[in-house]
Amino acid sequence: MMPFETPPLPPPAPPRSWLRRRVLDPLLDLLKAGLSPEKLALTVGLGVAFGLVPTFGITTIVSAAVALRLRLNQAAMQLVAHLMSLFQLALLIPFLRGGAIRAGR
Repeated sequence: MMPFETPPLPPPAPPRSWLRRRVLDPLLDLLKAGLSPEKLALTVGLGVAFGLVPTFGITTIVSAAVALRLRLNQAAMQLVAHLMSLFQLALLIPFLRGGAIRAGR
């Protein structure tokens, strides 16, 4: 190698998956921002629970109120709750049918 020759560049990193970019990296960034693992677990657990409640439009209000009351990270709670909206839509019909069966219709 000559004294003025630059070393070869390393190969480019492989592209990150959608799940890693949209879900894992934001949660890891929140963890690095000073959120303890216990608080992060509570935030994710409550976000999943509130995200699956089959009442549209309430998710944001309820999760924000609980995050304020328990002093949890609101951004993480909203992220997880709104990521669950796909599951909420998928479970809407089974919940409605289960309620109709239970009511005796």
